[in-house]
Amino acid sequence: MSPTTDGAAPAGRRSALRPRRPRPGATAPLPLLLPALIGLAFLLVPLLALLVRAPWHGMPGLLTSSAVWQALRLSLETATSATAVSLVLGVPLAWLLARTRFPGRRVVRALVTLPLVLPPVVGGVALLLALGRNGIVGRWLDSWFGVTLPFTTAGVVVAEAFVAMPFLVISVEGTLRASDARYEEAAATLGASRFTAFRRVTLPMIAPGVAAGAVLAWARALGEFGATITFAGSFPGRTQTMPLSVYLALQNDPDAAVALSLVLLAVSIAVLAGLRDRWTGAGTPDAAAPHEKEPSSPPDGGTARGPLAERLSWRFGRKGPQAAATGGESATSAGPQAAARMAALVKERRRGGISAAAAAAPGSTASAGSAASSGAAGAAGTAGTAGTAGAGSAAGPTAVAGSSDFTDVSDVAGAAGTASTAGTAGAGSAAGPTAVAGPSDFTDAPDATGAAGTASTAGTAGTGRTAGPTAVAGPSDFTDAPDATGAAGSTTATGSSGSSDYSGSAGSSGAAAAAATTGSSASTRSVGAAKEGLDAHLVVDRGSFRLDVRLSVAPGEVLALLGPNGAGKTTSLRALAGLAPLGGGHLRLDGRTLEDPAARVRFAPEHRPVGVIFQDYLLFPHLSALDNVAFGPRSLGVPKGPARAGSAELLDRMGLSGRTHAKPRRLSGGQAQRVALARALATAPRLLLLDEPLAALDAGARLDVRAQLRRHLAAFEAVAVLVTHDPLDAMVLADRLVVVEHGEIVQEGTPAEIARRPRTDYIARLVGLNLYRGRAAGHDVRIAEGLTLTTTESLTGPAFVAFPPSAVTLHRDRPESSARNTWPATVTGMESHGDQIRVALTSTTGLPLAADLTTPAVADLTLHEGAQVWAAVKATQTHAYPA
Repeated sequence: MSPTTDGAAPAGRRSALRPRRPRPGATAPLPLLLPALIGLAFLLVPLLALLVRAPWHGMPGLLTSSAVWQALRLSLETATSATAVSLVLGVPLAWLLARTRFPGRRVVRALVTLPLVLPPVVGGVALLLALGRNGIVGRWLDSWFGVTLPFTTAGVVVAEAFVAMPFLVISVEGTLRASDARYEEAAATLGASRFTAFRRVTLPMIAPGVAAGAVLAWARALGEFGATITFAGSFPGRTQTMPLSVYLALQNDPDAAVALSLVLLAVSIAVLAGLRDRWTGAGTPDAAAPHEKEPSSPPDGGTARGPLAERLSWRFGRKGPQAAATGGESATSAGPQAAARMAALVKERRRGGISAAAAAAPGSTASAGSAASSGAAGAAGTAGTAGTAGAGSAAGPTAVAGSSDFTDVSDVAGAAGTASTAGTAGAGSAAGPTAVAGPSDFTDAPDATGAAGTASTAGTAGTGRTAGPTAVAGPSDFTDAPDATGAAGSTTATGSSGSSDYSGSAGSSGAAAAAATTGSSASTRSVGAAKEGLDAHLVVDRGSFRLDVRLSVAPGEVLALLGPNGAGKTTSLRALAGLAPLGGGHLRLDGRTLEDPAARVRFAPEHRPVGVIFQDYLLFPHLSALDNVAFGPRSLGVPKGPARAGSAELLDRMGLSGRTHAKPRRLSGGQAQRVALARALATAPRLLLLDEPLAALDAGARLDVRAQLRRHLAAFEAVAVLVTHDPLDAMVLADRLVVVEHGEIVQEGTPAEIARRPRTDYIARLVGLNLYRGRAAGHDVRIAEGLTLTTTESLTGPAFVAFPPSAVTLHRDRPESSARNTWPATVTGMESHGDQIRVALTSTTGLPLAADLTTPAVADLTLHEGAQVWAAVKATQTHAYPA
């Protein structure tokens, strides 16, 4: 085959394309200029006539009459009220038409726009038949509530809203269709409900369109005549608006009619002035504003894990060394407690949302009759059952929690030294004072602490190590406890963990500084490992395309999804985030079922502990960097103060303390990527999804940002799933690769395994290898009729043979060299590949081949498209492996 390494730089940040302005002095052709001038005169002459014939000398007296001001006041009040009604009813209607699909949507849209083409008088008749005293609705309004609309001021508002609201609906619907609906999806992944997303994201982004529609509706309502006079009549001071006054004055006092018309003309000009920015494009944010230059090195300036792990320890449960201030800037005044408090509040609110959605945590084992308590401490002497540690010797004094159910305990502390039921320890060893959890259910306890600082009792523990005070879990269920810490300072945790089940306990440990675990107890990371991490079987049907992949990712692991366009990578990410419903399979995270179509279980995106970094980041353009990061916590119910303080601290840890108030369009590509990462992490996700996180960067910033992102992912102890087209991104960022083609997994393994043993043409192209498949018999692999390759490996049966393009040599005549693999080929193309020329060839059997040659070698061989050559590959430069 003929693989090529994609050396093209990724697409940079896209700037808005401005329309080209006409050249100065360009003249219009006469066939267009003449009708254009006639049309302009047709529109302007009547208005000029109005100005010429106006009674300017008597104008002050005409405009100061009480009848004029009464009609003007009534017109302004009713037009404003009708616009308000149009906004309250029309904006939701426009959103429904633009964002949802339902049967008969086209019919509804046609009916909504019908008043635009319907004669206003007909609209007035329709209103009378519907809302009049004998109308199909008006009769009930009159008999039940005593409300009569015809021939009242309220009737004027109804008539004007009937003809004006379609203008607003059309304007807002068009703006909604032009806006990017993915911002609403991004808001959902941050915990915002659909209404919250509409209120805080969609509405501010479409505000110019809403304002333009409101002005058009107001102007239409101000000039309404036919529906108003038919439905509400013409009663001075009650229903006689300015257009009605003009009509009546024209019959009796033409000068007054002209004066009133000039008033309406002035109002119309004011409306045009208000919409000037929309017509001319002035004031539109400059989408192509220059970005800040990305720093050439990471702003944290630390090592690959130390300072960064400390900066993000509030989220990931790391207890690394104290980090120095980054980039020469001091930390926020809120201190590290602000981010920790925000994280705790986010988790509490997220659990509350899940509970409200009837999502009881699976695997809960609280005893019957147990009482839930928040912030409770283990009482001295409380009866309970200590976790069995082995057999043979007595355990020391133990603080035992009884059969209570601790849900969301912030600081559950066992009473050090309190007497309780003695358990059994390892043979011949004595355990010191122990904080033991009984059959309780600890759900997401951020700092479940044992007897910290209690004196250790000396005794041999299996290997002769001294066992200090130990936090031992009984038959409890720890779900997502990021900092479940035992006794600080103990060096060895002894005994068995009994039947405890640590589910999703990021960074939890029996003892904070424990160096080893003896007896039959496994490490806290491995206990209950079957419930930790991601377990997903994604089945999504989309037309003729079917996605069917199985993913299993452990906490702390970064999984990269690779595949060609249309393979199903982004669909997989959307399914994990809840943005695309599953048609089958299941999705479990840390033992909790988030989606199972067979069981009719599905959590909405806002109820999933999932963070998403979209390909172009989708930072909300109307919010600052700080408000973007605080959006998720605020949507989950965290108060504004803690949310902003925690977000400011998180941005400071990302090296962005000086950019907190910058809008996204003022951020560089790397800065925007870090804000997007901070925004996703601010919601304390247990699953982080990254969709082409580096694709929006130019080549200059990509290297530095890739290194920064690698450090962030290395410190992230939950599950991370990455989608990328770039093999370098996958090799650098991921611990394990999954290659998807045509909706199915074709290969998975570590980057080294994938690079060494590709199993499809696509993977071979990614890693830059020639790949053939054939049948092996010893050292010979028969590839095709007339082509057999000799390898150093001895195999039997189906096999792959791979070798790099640099291993291929080309000759004009059949070579007499030591290379045992030679065959004729035809040059089909050449392209520059770094400092070499990559030559694409096709063998006589139709197999593609790629060879890398130096420029002088290409010149010596006088290669050109269609040239006949011989290819040679040494057996020692091939690699064969079972297919």
